[in-house]
Amino acid sequence: MSYSIRIEPDASAHDIYIELKNGERLSGEVKVTKQGTAIEFNQEPKEIILRRQASFVKRIFTTFYCKYIEVERMGSVFYFPVFRNVSITKETIAEGSGKLPWEDKQTREEGMAEKRNLQQLVGWASPPLSAPSKVAESQNLTNTFSLMSLAKHHSSGIISALDSRKRSKLANKMKGCRAPSPTISPQYSENESQWNPINGLIRFLVIFQEKMSRALNTVHTSGLPSFVDEGRFVMLPENLWFGPLKLLTLFKNFMTVTIQTLLRRLGNFGRTWSKIDDIKRVFLFPSKRAVYISENWKDDAFFGSQFLNGCNPGMIEKCTEFPEKIPEITKVYPNIKELIQNGKIYMVDYKLLDDVKEGVIDGHQQYLAAPIVLLQETDEGLMPIAIQLKQEPGKENPIFTPNDKPEAWLLAKIWVRNSDFYLHELISHLLRTHLLAEVFFFSIFTSLHDEHPILRILAATGRYTIPINVTARATLTNDTGFFMKYTAFGKAAQWEVLQRAFSQVSYKSLCLPDNLESRGVQNLTNYYYREDALAIWDAISEFLLKVIDTYYKDDHDIRRDTELQNFFSYTYHYGLQGKTDLPQSVETKAEAVKYLSMVMFTCSAQHAAVNHAQYDTYAWMPNGPTTMRQPPPKHKDLVDEQYIVKTLPGLAATLEAMSVSRFLSQVSKDFVALGTYVNAVSSDPRLRDSIKKFQTRLKAIGKAIKERSKEQPFPYEYLYPAGIENSIAI
Repeated sequence: MSYSIRIEPDASAHDIYIELKNGERLSGEVKVTKQGTAIEFNQEPKEIILRRQASFVKRIFTTFYCKYIEVERMGSVFYFPVFRNVSITKETIAEGSGKLPWEDKQTREEGMAEKRNLQQLVGWASPPLSAPSKVAESQNLTNTFSLMSLAKHHSSGIISALDSRKRSKLANKMKGCRAPSPTISPQYSENESQWNPINGLIRFLVIFQEKMSRALNTVHTSGLPSFVDEGRFVMLPENLWFGPLKLLTLFKNFMTVTIQTLLRRLGNFGRTWSKIDDIKRVFLFPSKRAVYISENWKDDAFFGSQFLNGCNPGMIEKCTEFPEKIPEITKVYPNIKELIQNGKIYMVDYKLLDDVKEGVIDGHQQYLAAPIVLLQETDEGLMPIAIQLKQEPGKENPIFTPNDKPEAWLLAKIWVRNSDFYLHELISHLLRTHLLAEVFFFSIFTSLHDEHPILRILAATGRYTIPINVTARATLTNDTGFFMKYTAFGKAAQWEVLQRAFSQVSYKSLCLPDNLESRGVQNLTNYYYREDALAIWDAISEFLLKVIDTYYKDDHDIRRDTELQNFFSYTYHYGLQGKTDLPQSVETKAEAVKYLSMVMFTCSAQHAAVNHAQYDTYAWMPNGPTTMRQPPPKHKDLVDEQYIVKTLPGLAATLEAMSVSRFLSQVSKDFVALGTYVNAVSSDPRLRDSIKKFQTRLKAIGKAIKERSKEQPFPYEYLYPAGIENSIAI
């Protein structure tokens, strides 16, 4: 059999020699020529041996950087990713195209066996496909879920578990030996070494500390997705760590924000608010959008627009029935039922905050509300028409309207913004992107072989997610973190809210088109989040459809892909503890595309929508206070500016909230945009056309957003594709 060889770039002027290999069988070495190179070989090539012949002088002054080599025979293309300089010594390159389980039976089992071992080490037991119900019943869902313990017991486990070469055995890894770097890694950079002096020093100090103290155990929290409850990202296997540039960027951003906060503290030492305008004293480094918000936050139209295009755009829904929790609304708006029937009334309900334990800051009691907001679609925009600050109606729970005393109406809107802050950060942001992404990431990486085409595409989806999540849980949601020190939440209250919200997570709510339909907001005007998010969802779905069509002939192929089916099943049974209606398996190509689109969208665009606007939204504190120092007012006539100032958070909470939101909104220098993949993936013959078309469509979406922005005083660009990262990396 004769194979034709194509090398990118042209290698004919560099004295390059190649030979094909399958096991112990070799084709014999052939020189690459300009006229074309052919090799006789009676086996399918599994590896290619590459060598450059050059004199000493030529080696000093010239190099040849080879991108990849394609070996073709009768339409079958074998792809060998190189992406490095070719040396005079022989280098063996493994065939690097994506393969489904039945296309790669010989080398598949060893790699998957190690991944199953990894799953068992973190308590994910055996594959639940054979008897899902029995596995779910027998597995103790509150046992230790310990990625951190995994790191303690074999510090480089995931490196080998994700390594397509699989040369090291699990016994050796358990002794702490370092395995080779993976072919497809959660890290993006192909040239960046995962081991670096900073990581090495940190690991040494942490391991020494752990040997001198208690063992690090992490416990699954009931009623939530599986995740590392507490700990430090430095205890994770190296391959899941931040890269050096990411570490340096995080450190730089942290120091910048810390210095800025210190300057604000020094400049306001011993001072408090006497009027709302005093808050401008700490408004020192705002963005242009933050300045716009500080100038327009009192405006009803802008207040309404934030439910559509702010940092929490997924809560608003059409009001289709009379709101029984606000029975007195007919006294204020006698025509409310008619407006509801005509589809003009929308509602935002913060019932998840009802009866949540309140906390204390610096010895002072803090307060929560659980508002209900009614908004009317008008020619001027989406306008708030009524706010009730508690769920239960009553004389001491008045309905606030725009016809009330201006200060009373303003305070009611501030309470809504305070409640929106909680549900945005805990539910829309932490739960529905970060925690779910952690489950998707770990499940797909341990269920699919490294050469599986879906893993090759979705490898980028989990970059940095676990260390970011571990760091956040160690600084923001732990017992001494931000939510305990600077919000109105009492002890463990944030976990109660998360558990309530997780019980309501559904597959429909995670799939954007279904979500929009169920909320009845398909035709709501000026809903730019919906427009941009749908465009990106469609682009992702089209891309994944092309990938699925490339590798799967029909629905039967989807059903017989045991690795892909294990991903769905593991995600449901272990990652989500069987607490949602996400599919346990999929039967068709269309179902697979929808599910995988949901995963990619959640980990990229949806996270951008709820993350990128944080500093813009919260820099001006009254637009999103993190706590309230007085209870919701029972009597509207008592509210004046002094009442509002005494209710708003003090200087310390204000500065801390600004610092956190600024830190979380900054972009890292090793940012990797949606649709960008490592060379070994983007150059794969079976993937590269789909990737290029995906990138082209994303650019077109970006161009349309920029054109729209020219006409907007407050441009919505949080879903500009070039600004969306492939993964949750901050």
